[in-house]
Amino acid sequence: MLQPKEYASKEIDLFEGIVKLLNEGRSVHDLKVADIASAAGMGKGTAYEYFSSKEEIIREAIRYHICLEFGAFSKFVSQSEGLVSILERSMDYIVDMINNRFSSLLVMALSLNFSDIRRLTCEDGSLIPAIEQGIRGQMKIILDVGVKEKLISPSVTPEECYLVLGGIFSAFSNEVRFLLGKDRMVFDGPGIIDQRKAGTDEEVNKKIEHLRETVIRLVLKALA
Repeated sequence: MLQPKEYASKEIDLFEGIVKLLNEGRSVHDLKVADIASAAGMGKGTAYEYFSSKEEIIREAIRYHICLEFGAFSKFVSQSEGLVSILERSMDYIVDMINNRFSSLLVMALSLNFSDIRRLTCEDGSLIPAIEQGIRGQMKIILDVGVKEKLISPSVTPEECYLVLGGIFSAFSNEVRFLLGKDRMVFDGPGIIDQRKAGTDEEVNKKIEHLRETVIRLVLKALA
C-alpha cells in the first residue's frame, strides 16, 4: 500500500513554492534555492535546514505530489456512488490535473537528471510498486461496484478491468492534453513559453464533454 512520506509544513511550503514559480512561467533551470524559499515565504537559510540542494527539493516535490494525486484519486473512488459516477469523477479529476497541475509536474520531472531519477526510485524502492498496487486496488473497487450494479459482467477479471480502464483513461488523458494545448509545449530550458488550446474555451469544453460521453459508453460496452 502506498504510504505518503511525512513532510514538515515548511518542506511542503517549498514544494508549493516551486509550483507557484513554474506556473508564473519561470524556468526551472534558472531557479535558485533562494527563489524557491522566497516563493515559500521563508529565507534561504531555512530552506537549507531541510534540503541540501535545489535538485533535492525538486525530487522530493515530485514524490510529494505523486502521493498527493494518488491519495485524492483513491478518496473519491471510495466515496463515489455507482460506476458511472466514479467514471465521471475520474475524468473530472484528470481534466483538472492536466489543466492546473500537469505542466508543473512535467517540468519538474524533465529537470531531473538520470541520477536524480534513480535516487527518487531507489531510495524508496517501494514507491513505484506501491503506486501500481494502489491503482490496481482502486480498479478492483470499481470492478466490484460495476458488477454489483450489473453494469459489468461477473466474468470480467480484475486484470481485464485494469487493462480496459487503464487504456481508455490513458487515451482520454492524451486527448485532453491535446485539446487543452498541453501537448504543444515549447520548452526553454525547460520553461514553458507556448501552450495553444485546440479552439475557444467553449469549443474545447464541448469536445471534452463529448469525450466523456464516449469514454463511459466504451467502458460499459467493453466490460459488459
